[in-house]
Amino acid sequence: MIGPDVLLRIYSDQYFHHDRLIWGQLQTLIALQGAILVGGFATQGSRLSVCIIIAGLVFLAILYLYVERVKACRDANMKAADKLIEKYADHEVQKIIGVNSQGHRLRFYAQLPPGKWFIWKMEDLRPLVSGYALLVAIFVLLFAIDVIALARFSPWWPR
Repeated sequence: MIGPDVLLRIYSDQYFHHDRLIWGQLQTLIALQGAILVGGFATQGSRLSVCIIIAGLVFLAILYLYVERVKACRDANMKAADKLIEKYADHEVQKIIGVNSQGHRLRFYAQLPPGKWFIWKMEDLRPLVSGYALLVAIFVLLFAIDVIALARFSPWWPR
């Protein structure tokens, strides 16, 4: 019989695996985006540059849909872990991992050791922008760069 502690570890490991997978896909996208722009620039003024950049736009859309799917799986694992924590964890454990009084997880935060020259509250550790918002902004920026490159490197652009 698998206990709730083992299930919580499984869900947490899956959550972090999916999170790393998302950021790994973003790194892949940035590397391929650079290659696509270099290929478009090298063949500028020809129909091949248009084909290269359109292929980049298609790849960008497919990768974005894939990242959305991985994010949905990651969030499902977090919801399952939250239910386990709410049901089985005592108040002290919930306080350590950042669960509020209603049983909802705030986020995983690094626990800072107490120091004499700094005292941070949990609210001070929250990021200004969520990782997902940053991810979407990067996808939108790369899409805009591709559209501009498509117009600039096409044979129909006035020289």
